[in-house]
Amino acid sequence: MGTPSLTPAETGGIVAAPGSPRAMLQLLTLGRSDVVSDSPGELASHTMQPKRLALLAFLAVDAGGAFHRRDTVMAMFWPELDDAHARAALRKALHHLRRSVGESAIATRGDEEVRVDPNVLWCDARVLEVLAAEGKHADAVALYEGDFLPGLHLPDAPDFERWADEPRQRLRAIALGSAIELAREARETRSLGAALRWARRAVEIAPLDEGANRTLIDALVANGERTAAVSAYQRFTGLLARELDVGPDQEMRAMAERLRETVPAIGMDRLAFRDPITETPANQPLSSAAAVRTEARVVPPRRGRNLARSSLGLFAAIAVLGLASWRAGKGHGSVLDSPSVAVLPLETVTGDTSQRYVAEGAQNALIAELSQISSLRVISRASTDRYAASGKPISHIARELALSGIVSGTVERRNDKIEVRLRLVDPDGVQLWAGAYQGAVRELPVLAANAAGAVAEELRAAGAVSAPRAKRRAESDEKAFDAWLKGSYHAARRTATDIERCIAFGNEAVALDPLYARGYDLLAQCYNLLSFVIDAPPKMMFDKAKAASRRALALDDSLSSAHAALAYALAAGDWDWRGAEREYRRAVELDPRSQHVRQEFAFFLSWIGRHDDAIAEAHLAQQLDPTSPETAQRAAAVYYLASRNDEAIAEAKRALAIDPDYMFGWERLHWAYAAKGMTRDAVTAAEQAARIAGPNDTRRRAFVAHAYASAGRRAEAEAILKELLDRRRETYVSPIAIAAVYVGLGDKPNALAWLERAYEVHDGGLVLLASFPLWAPLHGAPGYESLRRRIKL
Repeated sequence: MGTPSLTPAETGGIVAAPGSPRAMLQLLTLGRSDVVSDSPGELASHTMQPKRLALLAFLAVDAGGAFHRRDTVMAMFWPELDDAHARAALRKALHHLRRSVGESAIATRGDEEVRVDPNVLWCDARVLEVLAAEGKHADAVALYEGDFLPGLHLPDAPDFERWADEPRQRLRAIALGSAIELAREARETRSLGAALRWARRAVEIAPLDEGANRTLIDALVANGERTAAVSAYQRFTGLLARELDVGPDQEMRAMAERLRETVPAIGMDRLAFRDPITETPANQPLSSAAAVRTEARVVPPRRGRNLARSSLGLFAAIAVLGLASWRAGKGHGSVLDSPSVAVLPLETVTGDTSQRYVAEGAQNALIAELSQISSLRVISRASTDRYAASGKPISHIARELALSGIVSGTVERRNDKIEVRLRLVDPDGVQLWAGAYQGAVRELPVLAANAAGAVAEELRAAGAVSAPRAKRRAESDEKAFDAWLKGSYHAARRTATDIERCIAFGNEAVALDPLYARGYDLLAQCYNLLSFVIDAPPKMMFDKAKAASRRALALDDSLSSAHAALAYALAAGDWDWRGAEREYRRAVELDPRSQHVRQEFAFFLSWIGRHDDAIAEAHLAQQLDPTSPETAQRAAAVYYLASRNDEAIAEAKRALAIDPDYMFGWERLHWAYAAKGMTRDAVTAAEQAARIAGPNDTRRRAFVAHAYASAGRRAEAEAILKELLDRRRETYVSPIAIAAVYVGLGDKPNALAWLERAYEVHDGGLVLLASFPLWAPLHGAPGYESLRRRIKL
């Protein structure tokens, strides 16, 4: 089988300007307001001044980029100036634009007419209209990342504000029409899953549009998701009532009646649907509770435990070894000997689940502030959340984690005000300190910094010496910060739906405040996550991650997480190993106590074959958070990539002793068992990982097929391969996953063909090409060695 041609899903719908290759300079107006270049450093910073950017957009978009009379432009942008001064202002603006985007981009005709040349400056809004007119609806929808020129306002140019409303509505309507048309076409061809995806995209584009919501409800019913259809109807009618103070039209009400008849077990009149994040009860009073409870803890619902008892028992002995044996085995005692603290999940006083994202944001902020204290070891959320869910008393948790203290508390919110009440107890359950902090929600970073200082001061009596804390400022925009909090809440959950919501909230944050660095940072992290959490076009995801992280760092170079996000995208998307290492090192320098950054850096070092350095970084991450299953599975991975499989197995088992349903723990175990030739154990571990990941995880399905093939179960492996190939018709399936199955089947030509495919679409899995033992059968093959050279490994 040869290498197939690329599908639209794999290119991500990124298209060139009509009639020419994609221009180097790109005017981005949909979902953001920016001019970017494929060559960093090409643009002068003054391009981004709002009025000049608005002028550029007007000339590029209005009347299809036709010539405009100067007096018309002057009246729109400088209405307060007389003719001479307005003409001078326009001349100066055009001069600066020419310096920034090139002389040829701004064309004139005589002395009185001016326009932007669409063959020189690529503009997403113009291209979207052309694509939709040509019936290339998938490409058109891919370009629509949000409203036209979000957050770009010129109070002194009201005519521009009025003009911008027209393309904003027109472009939204075009994108919406394309999404609905794609859903209709998919329904006609019985591609029900694709129809549902396009319908959801339509509602994302226009949440208040009746046609979009009818399309979504129809698609949900066609997919057999009638209860979800009821929920979609309730969400839509609630949104109409809140935003427009109206009810649904007659057609929508008729659809509701049909749903009522088909969902008798729930009944639309009794279904109290509430989005737990975006819908907050109106005028909710604050509780009168003033004191933190003696044993304040939150017990979230436990995930299902479907493992056989034998699987749980497999790791019982390892669990008994506990933290002490890990410490003894690793050495490096300086971090572990430091005073240590954990922050349990904070409760919402009223128990209101819609405010959970605020409580989680407060917990994250406090952990982040405490982590800046160099002499204090802070346990990550991955460990504290697990212990909180166990229902154990706080004093037991403190003793089991060998903590100097443990923080618990409550969060109470009313409108834009917040109160955080905290207490610190020692391992014997004795309260060492308690405090309450009040302010606006946007002041949460300040409140967390003040609380962290108080905790550090108290623990100093036990030997801690706190470093000076950085001064924290309140976030500048209340609504932007709230959107960032919601996005962060979803990012932590890492499901496909959550990551999509994270991106939506991240875009909302930067639309509300275009200078909000943390909003762009959040987007960068979520685009990177999207490249492997779901089957998504990787090149598009990595390009978006790079653009967002660079924007974040241009606004605030001190964001360690943005440097790490840029590093990952440079490595996985561009194979720019030197650039990635530079960014990872900067991330570690800025936040040396972040176990997450050190884990990512450890993985990177493994990819480029520096295994001893990778293991050292993984050990540092484990010291920072020795009870986290994540740090254990990451250590397992770097040991496996270094061909130290016995140590990889031990670390994977340690992760599973902490959390028996940890998918990555089972996956690392599968890899190491397979490398040792323990095929039966490898099959069991691969099946467990796939079961936990779910049937839609094509990568884990591919690993099961590889395990089956290695165990001689060829027919079962080929059945999974056929399933993966069939799924390509509707969604992106990683070529790496398909190549892995062919390797297991011993089909080297097809394995190499699909690795070539991975190269063409910049699949992030290629970072493992040199270090992943699974590819060992291909070593020495000309095609394999050529790939290694091309990705600079």
